[in-house]
Amino acid sequence: MDGYHPERNNQEYIRKHPGNMEAYTKFMHGQVRELLTNYGKIDYLWFDFSYVNRDWKTPEMVAKLLIDTVSKGGNMLLNIGPNGRGEWDAKTGEIIEKMGEWMRLHGTSIYGCGSSEFEAPADARFTQKGNHLYLHLFSWPYRTLLIDKLGGRVSYARLLNDSSEIKYIQGEGLMGIRKSHKNLNDEVTEIHIKDKFDDNALLVTLPVQRPDVLVPVIEFILKD
Repeated sequence: MDGYHPERNNQEYIRKHPGNMEAYTKFMHGQVRELLTNYGKIDYLWFDFSYVNRDWKTPEMVAKLLIDTVSKGGNMLLNIGPNGRGEWDAKTGEIIEKMGEWMRLHGTSIYGCGSSEFEAPADARFTQKGNHLYLHLFSWPYRTLLIDKLGGRVSYARLLNDSSEIKYIQGEGLMGIRKSHKNLNDEVTEIHIKDKFDDNALLVTLPVQRPDVLVPVIEFILKD
């Protein structure tokens, strides 16, 4: 019996209605056909057939799944539903609440966005809308992040969660003439760094502490 059927725990009903798998399969195929036909491009679809031992996805997993889908130019349909009382269960409510808060701060990196020509660093995804490029960081790097192909292309950068400015070095800042430092450690550090970077790279300086959001997002405004 369908795990969401209102009579799923009524043994007398189950005895009198043993079910028809052929009819149920036809019904399920019709539902899937509707989802895949009427709602744009769908990149992921899960079939959760067990209602006793639900393998719930965390809000962070749902956020990352949404980001990954949009970064590939796709759409995602989140299948949720109320219980018999017409209410969300606690886990569904938590996902909706936390995703809603994340979207309130980061929705501009999702709505109207699609894939980007730029290649994101490891464990990150790019989405883009016009000259606004969004970097979603699935894991938080320590202090710095190097991004290829963005050198000389960025005019401003900020974190979306609190709109704080993000500092960066690009182009001549990475490959230009090295300044002389009184501090020998600074001199050696600058030589070591600049000799390893290409002039088309962007070096981003990050806060030590990761923002307290499901997935931090940096917005880059690209030069015209």
